Amino acid sequence: MGIGHWRCRARRLAGAGLLGLAAFTSASTAELAGSTVAIAHRADAAPPARDAAPGSRAFILHEVWRVQLRQGLRGGVALGSPSLAALSGGPAVVFGDRSGRVYALNLATGDPVPGWPKRVGVPVTSTPSALKIPGSPYDEVLVGTGNASEPCAGGYEWLRPTGAEGLLRAPNPPSDHACGADGVFAGIAVGKLDGVTAAVAGTLGQETLAFNATTRRVLPGFPWFQADSNFATPAIADVEGNGANQIVEGGAQRAGVAFGRRYAQGGHIRVLSAAGKLLCGDTLDESVNSSPAVGRFLARGAIGIVAGTGPTFPAASRHDEVVAVDAGCHEVWARKLAGTTGYESPALADVLGNGQLQVLVTTRTGAVYALDGATGATLWHTQLRHEVYGSPVTIGLSTGRQDVVVATINGFDVLAGEHGQVLDATVVKTTGFQNAPLVTKDANGTIGVTLAGYRRSGSVATHFEVVGSDDRNVDGPGTWPQFHHDPQLTGNAATPIAAAPPAVSGGFRLGAAGPRHGDRERPAQADPLRLTRSG
Repeated sequence: MGIGHWRCRARRLAGAGLLGLAAFTSASTAELAGSTVAIAHRADAAPPARDAAPGSRAFILHEVWRVQLRQGLRGGVALGSPSLAALSGGPAVVFGDRSGRVYALNLATGDPVPGWPKRVGVPVTSTPSALKIPGSPYDEVLVGTGNASEPCAGGYEWLRPTGAEGLLRAPNPPSDHACGADGVFAGIAVGKLDGVTAAVAGTLGQETLAFNATTRRVLPGFPWFQADSNFATPAIADVEGNGANQIVEGGAQRAGVAFGRRYAQGGHIRVLSAAGKLLCGDTLDESVNSSPAVGRFLARGAIGIVAGTGPTFPAASRHDEVVAVDAGCHEVWARKLAGTTGYESPALADVLGNGQLQVLVTTRTGAVYALDGATGATLWHTQLRHEVYGSPVTIGLSTGRQDVVVATINGFDVLAGEHGQVLDATVVKTTGFQNAPLVTKDANGTIGVTLAGYRRSGSVATHFEVVGSDDRNVDGPGTWPQFHHDPQLTGNAATPIAAAPPAVSGGFRLGAAGPRHGDRERPAQADPLRLTRSG
């Protein structure tokens, strides 16, 4: 397996349209034909701002490095998003692919971290999370392995900074006859539960497990019976406001009887205690495979939970909804949107600059919504021309409010947070994405954006730097810089986002002390991409 590596100082990332790229499903790939086109706006929206106006500020998006992963299209990156971990040499971007590898690339250079990629042997469609190693500057990387096409393989994977790997398998309950144990599609959330640093995720079987993240022992009260496969990354947050964290999960259930209880077809948003006790739940007639987000977005700053529904059950009435519940799992509001929100997960961020959290949601049909947190009313709605399989994230291009980055199956778009207008459309048209971008603090004090997607030749990871930006806008209150908010995947808007430590002295440099993975080339220089931002 080779890695082709490019670097450049500045690159114009708009160009001639190419054929649409493959859309991965759990079992196959399907080619989507069509040329790259501009974003279509609502009829009542002003045209996108393409040039700097008086009093506005222009940002230049530089491509810093690009890495080609030559594992073939079918083995490409799909559904799992890039995340951040502290590894040898400094902060690293970590992500998995369907060929069964987990990659770690130095955030500053794109060089492979020594000992990586790690071959786990089964597809990876989970977003990795970071677990700080006590007494060490480094993280362990936790990732779910196995997916719907290979549900009987994989599990909960612990990856040490260099070398060792540890796989924990979750035995299925007696009611599940398909496999003895199942893989893990969801991200593994890391957070404090009853004084213990815990790792939590559901399986493709019918269980949610919570482990002591350090000893890897199952915590009392778990496994917790789910009644169906679980695809949603859980949140870890103090929902009750009592100083202790709980587990918030989405899920589905098929009609039937298990352990003497009859289950109706549908889904749920549930809150579990640290000891595996059901505290409350909202039951719907459609699945909740969207990973829930938690934060003080309801009226008067009350804690709320928000997630999307469907489309699992054709006869269900609650397709394509985003649902908000309070701390007691009572529905506060629900909104039906233009397209399914089934796997795309909400983000909570201050895009209006009013000190409050708004709800950001994408749909499979390419719609992007900003919703009022208290009422669910639509603040703005922008329709993109390409399908979206991932969640929105935010980026601070101006002081006091967040803008929105959305990756599609044909490039990515940057939208103004206050009104949804497109600052620049369809960057890197040659790459498709089915996940969320990663927004980071770069070493020179600017904001970085990293994406991992696919081309016909295989997967590609690319890192951009927003010249003129301020990295203090990355991780403060009201930000949502990656899938499920932070490298621990807590899904909790109140969780501090711990910055990865700087590079360790004597760190690894590719070509000096480690193996080479493929060839390096320098792409031709081109004009930089300018993002024009009012305010």
